[in-house]
Amino acid sequence: MHGPAIWLLLVVLLPACVPESAAGRGVTVRRTLQLAPEEVIASPDGYPHSVPVWDDDGQLLLFLRTDGWTVEYVYDDSSEVQQLILPEDPRCQRAKHYVERTLPDGRLGIRELCIGRWPERAPGNPSDEEYVLAYDWGLETIQQIVGGTTYDGSSMFTWNPEMTRGIQVVGSLLTTLFWISPEGIEPMEVTVRQGNQAWSLAETINIITNRDAEVVLYKRDVGNAAAPDWSPDGQIIAFMASIAAIDRQGIARGFSEYSLYLMDAVELEPYPVLDGVYLPSMLLWSPDGRWLAFNTQAEPRREGGLWLYSPEQKLLQLISEGDFRSLGWSPDGSKIAAIRCLKVICDQSEAVIFDLQPLLQ
Repeated sequence: MHGPAIWLLLVVLLPACVPESAAGRGVTVRRTLQLAPEEVIASPDGYPHSVPVWDDDGQLLLFLRTDGWTVEYVYDDSSEVQQLILPEDPRCQRAKHYVERTLPDGRLGIRELCIGRWPERAPGNPSDEEYVLAYDWGLETIQQIVGGTTYDGSSMFTWNPEMTRGIQVVGSLLTTLFWISPEGIEPMEVTVRQGNQAWSLAETINIITNRDAEVVLYKRDVGNAAAPDWSPDGQIIAFMASIAAIDRQGIARGFSEYSLYLMDAVELEPYPVLDGVYLPSMLLWSPDGRWLAFNTQAEPRREGGLWLYSPEQKLLQLISEGDFRSLGWSPDGSKIAAIRCLKVICDQSEAVIFDLQPLLQ
């Protein structure tokens, strides 16, 4: 295997979710550090990105991406590496593809970054544009599933079961969420509140898209929002948000305390269910909608690792200590496959499967 490699795993989402009732809302949780049994299945070179994938039969597929120009994959029971050949896009002189996750309809969700000069633009104009696509394994076809281009700096996304509406992340030190759909993109008119502080996700979009760099750098009266995931039954949207980022500047915003929020997909009124998390990423519902898995540092000792949270039981459990870059639930919800970093900069990593049955009983 030559050059840096990025290992991916994809998860198949199944319907059903048990949302928390309004009467049970709160941020008080029970906490356990019981670890899950694990099996190391591969130690890829390079740094990991995005998601591990299971097929419908419960077999794990490992995807590795070298530099964005090629996407390769291998079955966990085979050492044979195969290249995923994606159809060329006539809009792109060159294109990078970033596989994000398995979509509700079984296709691969991909971000395509088009790089090159465009004939209709004046010389010297920026020409990079990004699209959200779906790749069909069986038909070997690719389709654009978000109308037009997305915001500069957009990354991970999630969809409702019908794939009529989704959510995508944009930003770096200022991060927020916006709606995506086959018709295009639009700001998310959702207000995040905690205590006497609040801000609108749409307001952050206006700041990020402002071309005045000084405004973007020093604007401080908004928080951060990231890591969205739509529940398998389409009823609940989960995401991480930081009220503590308000009134902070620069890199300090990213190190602020976050909370886990849940939001009814119709009412769009988010409420916190878990406080005291830092540097969260990769939020992912279990196939039955009862658990959320994510990588974070959690209070009171700020252990870094892969965690499980049950909104119904208000229970937070540590699966494994470490720093993880991607994860995927098995179709029956009994296991999680993840990529664990072996170094701080994550240029070496290993693929691990965790058996969750002892924790979920």
